[in-house]
Amino acid sequence: NNNIDMNSATSIGYSFSNGSDITIDDIGGGGSSSAEIQTPVPTYVPITPAIRTKLDYVKDYVVSRQISTELDLSSDGSPQAKAALFMAEDDGYPVPDQNSFYNETLLWMERYVIVVFYYSTAGDSWIFDYNFLTPDTSICAWGRTLVRPSGYYREGIGCTREGRVMDITLERNNLMGTLPGELGFLSEVKYLSIVQNFLMGKIPARMKYWRKLIFLDARINSIEGKLPSWIDNWSVLRIMAFSGNKLTGTLPSGMNSLTELQQLFLDDNILEGSLENIENCKKLISLYLEDNAFTQKVDSNFLPNLNVLRRLDVSDNELYGDVPVHLFSGGNLDVFDIHGNSVTSFPDTIPKGNSTVGFIALQFNPLRGKFPINTISNLKKLDHLDLTSTSMIGTMPRELGSLSKLEYLFLADTSFTPGPIPDEFEKLTDLQDLSLKHASRIGNIPSQIDALKQIILLDLDNNDLSGTIPAVIGNMTRLNFLMLHRNKFKGTVPMELGNLKRMKYLFLDHNDLTGDINTICTAIPQISRATSDCAAPSYEINCTCCAVCCDDIEENTECSLHSENDFLALLEPQWTENYNRIDYSDFFPQYIYEFLDLNITR
Repeated sequence: NNNIDMNSATSIGYSFSNGSDITIDDIGGGGSSSAEIQTPVPTYVPITPAIRTKLDYVKDYVVSRQISTELDLSSDGSPQAKAALFMAEDDGYPVPDQNSFYNETLLWMERYVIVVFYYSTAGDSWIFDYNFLTPDTSICAWGRTLVRPSGYYREGIGCTREGRVMDITLERNNLMGTLPGELGFLSEVKYLSIVQNFLMGKIPARMKYWRKLIFLDARINSIEGKLPSWIDNWSVLRIMAFSGNKLTGTLPSGMNSLTELQQLFLDDNILEGSLENIENCKKLISLYLEDNAFTQKVDSNFLPNLNVLRRLDVSDNELYGDVPVHLFSGGNLDVFDIHGNSVTSFPDTIPKGNSTVGFIALQFNPLRGKFPINTISNLKKLDHLDLTSTSMIGTMPRELGSLSKLEYLFLADTSFTPGPIPDEFEKLTDLQDLSLKHASRIGNIPSQIDALKQIILLDLDNNDLSGTIPAVIGNMTRLNFLMLHRNKFKGTVPMELGNLKRMKYLFLDHNDLTGDINTICTAIPQISRATSDCAAPSYEINCTCCAVCCDDIEENTECSLHSENDFLALLEPQWTENYNRIDYSDFFPQYIYEFLDLNITR
């Protein structure tokens, strides 16, 4: 397999050169729900003179082979001291001597290293012990093989045909402590996955001897320090993932030697500097660097050689400049997320009929000038466009109505010339989210708005929309979130809104609406939060299910809080690893007040 992809919706299969097959299904998934048989904790007896002699021999041997230091071995309670005692007292594997075969010597030393790893990561607190520390049993049996639709999946230790450690998979298993330097002795390791544990400390320097490593996934730990300067030793590495750690410093120059790298995940760390040291990683398919402090000018020299790139997320950094067209010229890019930076323009020369780009997130950038109609409207596969809080001027582009694949369109808090909601938006029949919050929209809601049959969230908050609320909104039966507050709507609230049986949030306050909406309350008993102008002294609306009642004359504290806070769904929604919206049932229960940075795009 030449392309390895970490998307959670796919499985990863790779056949190693020695013939053993390993299939990693759902790379972010961690352990299995199957019941695990826990290995009994060995019962230790007092150290006899014979065991003391063997223990000294073990220590002398691992020091002579430069596996552990004498200082570590002499420290009471250290992982090395515990491992040496295990090898001397509880293990039937003899300490190598001059008569031992070479392979027997290697297997004994790797056994010791794995025991050090167990104690260094608080193995007695693991969720599953995977038969670790079973006496008189090969470490290749310290694990389990699961059968999944994609094939076999190994957890714990996996070995080559010769019994050497080839992969270590201990995901979501409550590993604590640090990675011991002794791991560097495992020179056959090709695969390490320690996702979502509690590991701390730096990347051990002796891991530079892992020259056969092709897959390293250490996401969601607390690993700190800099990426090592010797990282070019991992020259065959194809996937490296350190998302959600505490890495600092700049990208080392040696990363330009990782010419086989296909997936790089360094998001949610504290990295800084430029991206110049990954420009030579020409096989990169996925590059995730969001939520760091990278600083670089975005221009024609920005990542110029990544022609097979499919997913690029550099959001929430300190990039500046103008998005260059070459990023879209390789014919492969699907996801482009640069939101939360300081870029000022987007190219207007992307060829017509682009068939790859599906996700563009430009929100929270000081984009200026007119909307790049000749670019965006040519992206026929586009299903997600977010321009929230950008500064582009001109009319709200009607041409967006030609993007028939759009499912998510966010134009909230934009600077377009005041005007009506474009009628052409009625053609976007696949839309699930439409946010035009604070977008200077005037006039009536389009009479054919119910053409948006798939819509789940319709946000028209804080505009100058007027007229009556169209009764046809009651035909949009997938609606969960209807936000019409802070406008100039008049008349009565249409009772047809009671047809919206999935409705969870209905905001009608700060309008000139009148009437009784208790019928709607009764028709939608599961509604989580409703608001209207039902407060004294005006009592414009009669509403017994409204969580917040407002009044145009006397604003109460609760209503002010509701009005002044933005709702999560209006700004930066949360996305799953394949860039689809989360299940709306996963929204915060009850109140979803205030903008929260929950961007976890993958």
